[in-house]
Amino acid sequence: MMIDMNDVNQTLQSAVEAHRAGKLAQAERLYKQILAVDPRHVDALRLLGLVAQAVGKNDVAVELIGQALKVDQRSAEAWNDLAGVYAETGKTAEAMEGYRKAIGFRPHFGAARNNLGDLLSKMGRTEEAMACWREAIKFDPTLAEPHHNIGRALFAQGKMDEAVESYKRAIAAQPRYAPAHNNLGAVLWRAGRHKEASECFCRAIDINPNYAEAWNNLGSGWEFAGKRDDAIECFSKAVRIRPGYAEAHLNLAEALEKKGARLAAIKEWEEALRLRPDWKELHYHMAAVKATDAPQPTAPPAGYIATLFDEYADKFDEHLLKTLEYRVPQLLVEAVKRAGREKFDVVVDVGCGTGLCGEKFRPMAGRLIGVDLAPRMIKKSRERGVYDELTVGTLEDALRRRNDVELIVAGDVLGYVGELSEVFRAVGASMRQGGLFIFSVEKPTAEEGEGLVLRRTRRFAHSRGYLEKLASDVGLDVVEMSDAVIRMDDLRPIDGIIGVMRKT
Repeated sequence: MMIDMNDVNQTLQSAVEAHRAGKLAQAERLYKQILAVDPRHVDALRLLGLVAQAVGKNDVAVELIGQALKVDQRSAEAWNDLAGVYAETGKTAEAMEGYRKAIGFRPHFGAARNNLGDLLSKMGRTEEAMACWREAIKFDPTLAEPHHNIGRALFAQGKMDEAVESYKRAIAAQPRYAPAHNNLGAVLWRAGRHKEASECFCRAIDINPNYAEAWNNLGSGWEFAGKRDDAIECFSKAVRIRPGYAEAHLNLAEALEKKGARLAAIKEWEEALRLRPDWKELHYHMAAVKATDAPQPTAPPAGYIATLFDEYADKFDEHLLKTLEYRVPQLLVEAVKRAGREKFDVVVDVGCGTGLCGEKFRPMAGRLIGVDLAPRMIKKSRERGVYDELTVGTLEDALRRRNDVELIVAGDVLGYVGELSEVFRAVGASMRQGGLFIFSVEKPTAEEGEGLVLRRTRRFAHSRGYLEKLASDVGLDVVEMSDAVIRMDDLRPIDGIIGVMRKT
């Protein structure tokens, strides 16, 4: 259908509305109608280029926006659009030039300053990016994106309260800006404010029902709340919306496995691994469920345990004590008393968690030190008020450069470490003569065999012989290695070993 010159503005308005609504085919048709009447229409050319970019035709997008610039080389919008295509295709220098030209032709162009900030941020030039975003806000207070981007940068720097305020400012500027609702939810989730976080994810989905990240985040919220079927539905929606979303495939796999659908879970892990072949966490999950012939890992991936327990911190005590019938702290206290000592000058509680062991050992300790990989666990321990010193770090971090420790407590932590030779070396080097190392481990079944075993629970089991050899290698005498039920898991008792070793 042809239009006449008098209808061009109305057609352009209709095309832009269709474009914003995601109706790309309709927008394309209308832009082409305008160009049939006016082949030099700058806005129709550049916006048709953005439609091409949206469907992955970046070469076509560059050609169309380039035609717009041949008509009007001072079009700030066209330079901004062209820079966006270059940025998406990794042509950083060209993108930088395009954004700077857009700003040069229109110094108060807030959107171009925001986009330049995005580019600088991806290049690691965070301070310059922050300056661009702040200038964008100054020139155009109605923009949500720069507030949102500042929030992302603050979140990455660990400045959670400031990030929350930035996301709220983004929402105030544009209440229906879904990414700000979603990312506000992510910050609140990290802060342990799970109910508020889930509400944010729901608002993001209400605004944009095809928002895969928000569906994935909401699924994590339902999983945390124990509503597994709802979680599976959310993760499934995320991967239907974006089939290449590896994180959602991983989350779906974990939820399916917990529901007992092991084969379906393996299928999702395999798809995630196809999408991200170098993702170590995926290899770890596959090894744990024995879905791969690759060699068994001897330790979890870096960062896996800290993230796991940060998310677990708020319900850690209740889950352990009520659901899992956790008995390790009391078992360890009783084992120490059987070893003939009840007072120690320096006690280090490694993998201290929320302080359940520390609370039991406080009466025995002159100075009680706690260490844990998860910052939110340390925060919970601090609230318990039983430690003289708390640090975030590894067991080796806590013991390095010490030689005055009289008691090292490792309650239900070694199963998350895996291979223990470095741990035993650190223990042996840090203790005074006569000092004690007490710990719990899970005991392999006869079918699992001897040595170090990665279980489907993602925890490691350690055999008696494995532990005795490590002790001998670093000069520790075995005082006690007693069998005990250390907790329940899925209503089944978990057999473990309570170990007491002395430095000779």
